[in-house]
Amino acid sequence: SRWNFLEKTMKVSSADLIRRGIGFFLVNSNINYKRPIKGATEVTVKSWVSSIEGTFLFVNFIIEGQGEKVLSDGILKFAVMDLTKGQMQEYPQEAKYLFWEKE
Repeated sequence: SRWNFLEKTMKVSSADLIRRGIGFFLVNSNINYKRPIKGATEVTVKSWVSSIEGTFLFVNFIIEGQGEKVLSDGILKFAVMDLTKGQMQEYPQEAKYLFWEKE
């Protein structure tokens, strides 16, 4: 799903990131359940990169039901990895455009 997020939401292909030697690995997830999701209820998931801090990238999310009622929310913490070295790295400055709109 992280690749779907990048490709659909951020318009960045996984192939582009791999070619650049950048990988993301989930190290922590936190979810706050606010209301139950009953049966086959249709939900909307909204997610965005909230911050990039050194070797970590944070993605916030909200899961909404009908009427935009918040069913749950949370944050995912990903380690930014240098795929060529197999170790954590600071997020490359030249690649920040992948997640932030130009001002």
